[in-house]
Amino acid sequence: MARPNVSDQGFDKSCDAASYNAHAGSYDKYIRRLSAPLADRICDLARLKPGDRVLDVGTGPGIAARRATQTVGPAGSVLGVDLSEGMIDIARQSVARWEGKAPEFRVMDAEALDLPDTTFDAVISLCAVRHFPNIERALAQMCRVLKPGGRLVVSYGHVRPITPLPLGRYIARRLLGKVLDPLRPQLVGPAYLTGLATRLLPEPTQAVDTEWGDHDPQGALVRFVRAAGFERVEPSWWGHEVIFDSAEEFWEAQTSIVTQVRKRLVEAPADTVAGLKRAFLGKAETILRRGGKLIYPYGAFYVSGTRPNSN
Repeated sequence: MARPNVSDQGFDKSCDAASYNAHAGSYDKYIRRLSAPLADRICDLARLKPGDRVLDVGTGPGIAARRATQTVGPAGSVLGVDLSEGMIDIARQSVARWEGKAPEFRVMDAEALDLPDTTFDAVISLCAVRHFPNIERALAQMCRVLKPGGRLVVSYGHVRPITPLPLGRYIARRLLGKVLDPLRPQLVGPAYLTGLATRLLPEPTQAVDTEWGDHDPQGALVRFVRAAGFERVEPSWWGHEVIFDSAEEFWEAQTSIVTQVRKRLVEAPADTVAGLKRAFLGKAETILRRGGKLIYPYGAFYVSGTRPNSN
């Protein structure tokens, strides 16, 4: 039996990057609400300080790069790279009117960084590694451009905590929400829309996920970071929830951010997409009329490490 969401053509990183182009504006609008605290976290884990040179790989609209720039100050520098031209355009627009030193953004492949060796004090990558099909090569490139003793922090989107106590609280909150649903209904993203899209939209011709991220991506990422030669490798998790008060915005946020949905929308007939949207908005608006909540939990699994001084 074929694996779900994996076509015979496999994962094409260029097509994956291009799938963001038409949604780049919406992605930037909503990802700021969801990812800003995660960007703070990745910069904290990287232990950035004034004067550091920082590389943000898979920068998207540049949220983490902008946050890093505020930390390293005018004596430092931040370069954000991404394979999506649409994302880089949005990132550049976001700093066009900045006062003072702004981050630089370039279109670049994470698996073939066109950058000199031992250039950066820190390399960060916020929820982008799932888009790197050859994760070993991407991590080797990140290691190459880091100075000895430099800090790496990469993350993978993951809504569930990884330690027992926070995970228990997360599960208890979800179970309580189901029990109270008749009185206080909830629609939790992106699970509902992803399931709806799977039922109503055709299977995409391109694989949705990289093969390495198709099973236990958190465990795999830790192993790959260690195999790339990094020391003091440490996993962690951080997340939060965002409440939407508009069904339309709840739809726009997920269709621009959720890869499993966005890739199906790209290839689906317009009337099929319209039917999906009507079904989703009908459900979301019913929840709001009943006094319920539209909830988007958002979190990330982080892996940090240090390039050895001996390399």
